[in-house]
Amino acid sequence: MAAHRRRRAAAIAVAGALALTACGGGGDDETAAEQFEDALGELGETNESIEEEASEPKEPELTPVELDLPRETTYLGATWTVDEVTYSSAGVDEFGVETAPAAVVTFTVANTGEGVHDLPLTAERLSLLDGDDFAIPADPSSGGAGEVLVVGGRSSFEAIFPLDTGISAEDLADYTFRVGVEGDVPALVPLSGEVPPVDYPMPLEIPVTVDGDLIGGSATLRAIKATILLDYGEERADEDTRILSVTGEVHVNESGAGGTAYINPDDLGISVDGITVEQLDAETPPPTADLPAGATASATWVFVIPAGGKAGVLHFGSDSPDDAKGGEFTLPELP
Repeated sequence: MAAHRRRRAAAIAVAGALALTACGGGGDDETAAEQFEDALGELGETNESIEEEASEPKEPELTPVELDLPRETTYLGATWTVDEVTYSSAGVDEFGVETAPAAVVTFTVANTGEGVHDLPLTAERLSLLDGDDFAIPADPSSGGAGEVLVVGGRSSFEAIFPLDTGISAEDLADYTFRVGVEGDVPALVPLSGEVPPVDYPMPLEIPVTVDGDLIGGSATLRAIKATILLDYGEERADEDTRILSVTGEVHVNESGAGGTAYINPDDLGISVDGITVEQLDAETPPPTADLPAGATASATWVFVIPAGGKAGVLHFGSDSPDDAKGGEFTLPELP
């Protein structure tokens, strides 16, 4: 604003000098031509002053925020740890453009969980929630964007979050670091206050045994263990779903005419509240594995279940009658 006033005053002086020249005035005082030269000089000095002010960069001040860190969460099987938060004040860059204040979050990702895959890093899944849960997306070029963290890898990154003018370093204590894309269950790290409980993996009580008919013989699914998850491999549960993993031993009770039975991915299905749910994955013996009577083999099936579901049923055996019901179970209210 001051630079604008200086330029305007100099321009008025030039206009006045031009007017005097046109009228031929001046008397014994400084001639109109001399006034015109003085005004031009003043305008030139003003422009030089403005250019110097506009081009002078002002580095932002970096202030470490005192928080109870480090804190961690889990997303896609990897452990994400918030190590440090720094407040960057507003400044002026080398082009004379004002820059907003920002929060710089330093975090470490350890891709060392069970069943993890190579983890592509992207700023799209990083955001900072303010005290009103308004999401501030990370700068697209920060947060390790474009890099891939291999299985077993561990590395640190910085994510930059632009802030509104007026936000101070102290305000960041009410913020939350969030990992997750829109629509899935986010992983949250409050920068202060209580740390949310770790709810998953959550064991689920399920029937101990279920009988059914396989291709080639009757069998019993026994020693069943079920776990509700948020992550499975490269999959993250959507906000309205959860992931259910069911593992058990398949014991062949009676073989068919061929003397062997086979376990297939479709030998276990689940319905919740009367609706068949999607099977996400299955780990069963290879199709060439012949199982005679008395043989036992382990198998795992993974399903996507509704987060608000209540009544579940295991349907075991692809050769079982369509109306055959296996073990019934109840889903708890899921956090």
